[in-house]
Amino acid sequence: MHRRFRVYKFNKMNRNQQTLPSIRIASNELKGKKVYLHILPGNNGDCLINWGALAVLRDAKAKMVNSENRADVILLTGGGGINQEWGVGINYINRCNERWPAKPLWICSSTAKVVKTDFNGTFSRRTSPLYFWAREKYSGDVFLKACEFSRHVHIGIDHDMAFQLRQDPLIRKLQTKRSEEYILIVERDDVESPTGNITVKAKKATRRQQSRFWRVISQLVPGKIKDFLIRNRRRKKNRNVAAKGWQNRAYVKMALNRIYTDIPSVCGLPIRYCDISNTNLCSMQEFLEAVAGASVIVTTRLHVCILSHLLSKRAYVTFGGCMPYKIKGVYEFSLKDDSNIKMLPYSLSESV
Repeated sequence: MHRRFRVYKFNKMNRNQQTLPSIRIASNELKGKKVYLHILPGNNGDCLINWGALAVLRDAKAKMVNSENRADVILLTGGGGINQEWGVGINYINRCNERWPAKPLWICSSTAKVVKTDFNGTFSRRTSPLYFWAREKYSGDVFLKACEFSRHVHIGIDHDMAFQLRQDPLIRKLQTKRSEEYILIVERDDVESPTGNITVKAKKATRRQQSRFWRVISQLVPGKIKDFLIRNRRRKKNRNVAAKGWQNRAYVKMALNRIYTDIPSVCGLPIRYCDISNTNLCSMQEFLEAVAGASVIVTTRLHVCILSHLLSKRAYVTFGGCMPYKIKGVYEFSLKDDSNIKMLPYSLSESV
């Protein structure tokens, strides 16, 4: 199948490796074929990746199936899951190499942080092509070295899958809800955080700590409604814990100083501090509405930045953490021409 691809030189990943066309062009090969879409677990930003992958498959008129065994092609949604910190992407690639080596595997726009030992030689079992699209110029070489330059692996570069939503009805609908009500600061709190750890995670309430009202609710209300109510209540509690003392964080002070210098007109706006990508803090709907309602955004989250771009919002983005080339690379490849998106350098030494 890969021989019918027309070769586009998006970025020369390796002198001996064939480069691939964009995912949108390559997806023409999937018309009428049975495709299994594997979605990696993740945050609200990863949902944009998944929706972008679904949009591509829908436009390609591929036939979706619910298991790898029934598929002609296996497609992995991509994102930041192919790294040693999370493990889920690496584990799934190994599983495909071992159980379905004869089925082509497509890995959509991804950032990779892997080494040879992560794959334990499973690429030697592969008998069909694996297509890997990096979403920045760094990950292609990283992935090639990790799979020991297998002849079945082909590398390309393409924009993050969330960019496939540019003309999607979802974005057009959000455009109608745009407003400029507050300054939004989104600071992630995990191993990928470029600004350091923020909070101790909130503990789940014990039965004794639960109010009588919520005990009654848990007994009388139907399951789905009860789960929705309890989930929203926990999110509100978690937001209160996570936002405690945010005004004193060095990153927040630095960011606000930069914003007030660049855009004096927003000085009087209220400030909203929340890691809206974290599903323990916000629902997907709250994630979308938070970005749509902001006047200016400061973020260490990639997809908050990408959604800001899609909605023509002003945003400042900071890179770093365990994969510093993730945000840096996507900015250089996909966002540097957008005058609304600016890099906001930050060093952990500033917080000391």
